[in-house]
Amino acid sequence: MRTNFDIVGSFNNQRIMGFDSERTINMFEYRDREGKKPTVNIFTPGLDKVVDLVDLEGLKDVRAQFVFRGFAYSVIGNKVYRSPPNLSMNFLFSMSTSVGYVGIDAAVNQILFVDGQQGYVWDTSDSPPPVNPTILNNDTVPNFPSQPIDVQYFADRFVVPQGNSRDFYISALNDGTTWDSGNRANITTHPGDITAIKSFKNRLFIFSENFTEVWENVGLSDFPLRPNKTLLMEVGTTAIWSVQENFDRLFFLSRDTGGLGPIMMVIGSVAIPISTTALDYVLQNFNNTNDATSFVYRIDGCAFYKINFTEDNRTFVYNITFSSTEEPLWHEEAMLDGSRHVAQTHIYFNEKNYVGHYQQPIIYEVNDSFVDNAGEAIKRTRISRVYSDENYQKIRVDRFKLDLVQGQVEDVTTNDPPLVFLSLSIDGGQTYGSEHALPMGGIGDTTYRTIARKLGTGRALVFKVEFYDKIKFSILGASWDFEILPE
Repeated sequence: MRTNFDIVGSFNNQRIMGFDSERTINMFEYRDREGKKPTVNIFTPGLDKVVDLVDLEGLKDVRAQFVFRGFAYSVIGNKVYRSPPNLSMNFLFSMSTSVGYVGIDAAVNQILFVDGQQGYVWDTSDSPPPVNPTILNNDTVPNFPSQPIDVQYFADRFVVPQGNSRDFYISALNDGTTWDSGNRANITTHPGDITAIKSFKNRLFIFSENFTEVWENVGLSDFPLRPNKTLLMEVGTTAIWSVQENFDRLFFLSRDTGGLGPIMMVIGSVAIPISTTALDYVLQNFNNTNDATSFVYRIDGCAFYKINFTEDNRTFVYNITFSSTEEPLWHEEAMLDGSRHVAQTHIYFNEKNYVGHYQQPIIYEVNDSFVDNAGEAIKRTRISRVYSDENYQKIRVDRFKLDLVQGQVEDVTTNDPPLVFLSLSIDGGQTYGSEHALPMGGIGDTTYRTIARKLGTGRALVFKVEFYDKIKFSILGASWDFEILPE
C-alpha cells in the first residue's frame, strides 16, 4: 500500500516513548494553506560571528543587550560597551558584578542599568559622553534600593524593586538619579517577595514567586501607581530572565502554590499556558529552571520566544507566528554536540538580529542566509510520530520517500551531493536501526527523488531524519509503501 506519511511536525516527546516520540531540532513548522502541503518543516537560521572579545575578556558571558538612540549597549562580564551601527565595541564603564541578570531600561535621555547590587545611570544627552555613570547605591542615593534586581520605565519614571522584599521604588519624573523617600510601595495581595517586573500594555506587571500583581498609572500626586485588584494573576515566576515582552505579548515561565507551572503568554491581561504537556513534563524533571534565560525575536516574518536552560542543557522555542491556543508549536535548537543553543541575549539593531553567547564574550548575527553556526555544522533532526496498525499487526516498510527541496548546492567539502540519514525504530522510538545514507540531488538536480527501500518490520514505527550539510534543508512531506502482515 502506498500512502502519504505525516512526517512534518513539532515537539511532542511524551513521557511514554511508545506513545509519541516526536522531536524537531533546528527546524520549525511553517504553515500556508495554499502551499503544496499546508505544513512543512524548514531550517532555523544560522550564526555569523561579528564580535569576539575572548582575548580581551576571557570566558565571560554576554549578560544583556539593549538598543537606545542609535547605539547598542552590551554588558559582558562586568564591562559595559556601546556600539555604533558597525558594532565596534567601545568600553563605557565597569559594574560591581560580573555574573547574573542585568536589568536595563531607558527614559528620555537616560539609561538605567541594575545588577542586583547597584544602579548605573548613563546620560546619553551629554556630548561628549560622560567619563563615568552616576552610580546609585545606599551611600550615594539613600532612597535607592540596596538590592536593585530589575528595572522598568513606566509612567515617566524608573521603577526598581528591592530584592528579598515586597517593596519597589520609583524615581523622579524622567530622572533616574533622583529617588525620594516617599516614592516607595509594596505588593500586598499575597505574601511573597518581588521576583521580576515588566511593563506591558500600559500596565506594570509585578511578579512574586506565586502571584503577579498588575499596577496602573492613576496619575495621583502622592504616588501615581495603584494595583488593579481585578487583574491579579494567580501565577508568578522565580525565573526573572524568562520574563519577556514583545509583539503585543508577555511571556514567562510560571510558578504557583503547586510548584513549577507551564510557560505562560499574556495577551491583554489574560495569561494562558502555551507549553504542551510533553514540554511541561520535561521541565518538571529539570534540576534547575530558575536559570532559564530567554528572548523574543522576529526573523523573516516569523516570531519566536526562545528559552534556554543552562544547567539542564536544553533550548526550546515557541513558534509565535504559527501557534494557536489549541495547538502551540514548539521546536528545539541545539549545537552540533547536542548542547543548548549558545544564544542568551538578543537585540534588533541596524536592521539585523544579533545574539550574545551564554559563556563567552561573543556576539553573532542571526540570519537564515547563514547555513552553519559560525563554521560549525547545524544538525537538523526530525523524529516522526509513532505509527502502528489499529490491531497491532506487524508492518513491513518496503519504501520510504522524502519530499525535500532538492538541487540547491553541492557539498562544498567533498563535491558530492549532500546526504540525508534516515533510520527506523520498531519499538516506538526507544532504539533505532541502522542509518540509510540517502543522497539528495546535486546542484541543479531539482527533480531528484530521495528514496529508501526495505527498511524493516515492526509494530510501533518511528522514522528519524538527520541532516548535517551546509545548505537550507526543508522537509516538505513523505510517502511510504508498506504492508500489514498477517499474524
